[in-house]
Amino acid sequence: MHARRGQTAAGATNARAAQRERLLVAAAARTNQLRWTPQLLELLLDELHVDEVYHSLFRGRRIPKTRYPQAVALALLSRHAWQSGEFAEAARKLGLLGRAGRGRHARHEGRPG
Repeated sequence: MHARRGQTAAGATNARAAQRERLLVAAAARTNQLRWTPQLLELLLDELHVDEVYHSLFRGRRIPKTRYPQAVALALLSRHAWQSGEFAEAARKLGLLGRAGRGRHARHEGRPG
């Protein structure tokens, strides 16, 4: 009897995986012309669970589309800022750290904008 339960659970998992794939394929077809919008950025930031420190960097201002890459990068970095090693690794992956570990744009420190 336990084998049958295992088969049922495996079947349900496979069905969910197949449905997930169908949903994503359909979404890919509908999003191929998607552009950055304030709504898309807001959804992404909500998913990344940005905090008050992040929001304070932009001083409550609307973020212009030209700053969306910066906004996303800061949101990702803020998720990793609790551990210095994780922060450094994320910054390195974003190309923000040179060989000596200094930011490429060190003279532009401070708030975005």
